[in-house]
Amino acid sequence: MIRILILGTTLMLPAVAQVQSYRPVTQEMLLHPSPEDWLMYSRTYDAQRFSPLTQINKRNVSSLRLAWELGMGAGETETIPLVHDGVMYVVTPGAIVQALNATNGDLLWEYKRKVPANIASMARTKNLAIYEDLILYTAPDSYVVGLDARTGEQRWQSQTDERGHTSGPMV
Repeated sequence: MIRILILGTTLMLPAVAQVQSYRPVTQEMLLHPSPEDWLMYSRTYDAQRFSPLTQINKRNVSSLRLAWELGMGAGETETIPLVHDGVMYVVTPGAIVQALNATNGDLLWEYKRKVPANIASMARTKNLAIYEDLILYTAPDSYVVGLDARTGEQRWQSQTDERGHTSGPMV
């Protein structure tokens, strides 16, 4: 279960996350991400996993409360969500990729990879990647899949080998 904490209204991401008004991710955005975005596995290429946001500090951390939670199906998850313009992209157990409104957890779209149940139950992908208008997903059946970031529709897939994937892509 992913738990998202916010402090009052000061930590909320943009008010209404609308995939319909999607802004393509550029190389410049990946090199210098907006403080509100988390566009790759470790946030930046130097892998510091540091957020420049300052709303949470030593004085107010004790007053954080649960903003929303996401129930997931049975299975393992190791995913690090991506956040772009108030939309959170996450991999959930069962070979599922979801786009969520990051302010309230509402489901915007869901992609379910059609894989055998024994593969889906063990599927765990550490991360997704985002570039231009694609979400890149390393599926457990040894395919890299390009999903439309607005709709979740599969645009393409490419088989890489036959061992399956647990790691994620990097742009």
